[in-house]
Amino acid sequence: MRSPLFFPSSATASAAIGRLRRSNGFEAVVKTRSKEKVVTLLDFLKVVDPSRTSLESIATSAIPISPDASLLEAIDLVLMSQAWSLIVKQSEKVLGVVSQLDMLKVVSSAPYLRDIPCGEVVDVDAPRVNTDDRLSTARTSMRKYGITYLPVVEGENLVGAISIRDLVFNLLQPKKSATWGSRGGESAGPWRMPVKSMMDRSPFTAERTTPLSKVLETLGNGVKDGCVVVEGSKVLGVIGPREALSVLLRFMPKEEPRIYIIGLPEFGDFATLKTAKDKLARTVSRIFDLRQTVVEVMIDVEQKKRQGKRTLYEVRARVYSPSRLINVSAQGWYLSKAIDDICKRLDRRRSRVKRRPDREPRLYMKGS
Repeated sequence: MRSPLFFPSSATASAAIGRLRRSNGFEAVVKTRSKEKVVTLLDFLKVVDPSRTSLESIATSAIPISPDASLLEAIDLVLMSQAWSLIVKQSEKVLGVVSQLDMLKVVSSAPYLRDIPCGEVVDVDAPRVNTDDRLSTARTSMRKYGITYLPVVEGENLVGAISIRDLVFNLLQPKKSATWGSRGGESAGPWRMPVKSMMDRSPFTAERTTPLSKVLETLGNGVKDGCVVVEGSKVLGVIGPREALSVLLRFMPKEEPRIYIIGLPEFGDFATLKTAKDKLARTVSRIFDLRQTVVEVMIDVEQKKRQGKRTLYEVRARVYSPSRLINVSAQGWYLSKAIDDICKRLDRRRSRVKRRPDREPRLYMKGS
């Protein structure tokens, strides 16, 4: 756990990029009126004009975790929620942040990782770009697949790599200055430049038989954002923090599925809040009355706006199983109405999720 960068919701993307560049950071916590959010370098790839884009408009809901949680629980949560980092929170106070890189630093020296070759972990479907592709193509691939490191190839041969830090820290400038050079009096945008103009010509590589522990040591230092696994000069795939951490779940003890409810307000009528929690718990429990495993359920409650004494709530539910992800959302001017709607929608969708009969859910209630 470490101290994060904090920004108000009104801060611009430019301000955050500047501070992250100076610290070589990846994420920052954004304080809003109702809850904490997190903004990462991947979120900045959505931005056109960082000087006019507020952080609140691109940040995503922060996933909280208790300071008493184990490392394996943190790894499990960050992977299942598809988050880059978690905020460590206790009694409504943010104590710090823990990211995928922080986790890699801790586990990189684990002796059992020496027996796992990179060939067992590598993502063979990871995209790659050609030297003459535009930088905008690399940006699109990173956004689409949520990845931070791309091999650059000529034919099938590796010639370099490009990272998300290269793109965000070098190309995302205020709109008025985001042009490099001109041709015939016409500005040429930097995103139209070829990948080879910015690629790292000495990428971090490993072979199929290289012990995973060696890769984790380098990734944990934050010097490189990924490792390209090669056979000779041919690219086999990529290992990023997510692929490396996923191996550690093999060592996690089997237990009941986890249900997380985050963002419920800590103020208001106690009976109403208890009723909302109980109803969500009962509805989610019914999902587990079926045959196939449900690994995790995350329910996120967000206050969207206020109108007089009324508050518009949005409730989003994500149900994870080994074969699919189910997303359901609902809105209501009162918390009870939003909870009723999300429960109805979960009931309609639950027939698509099945579980094993020998597992029961464990419920985790977390405030925003």
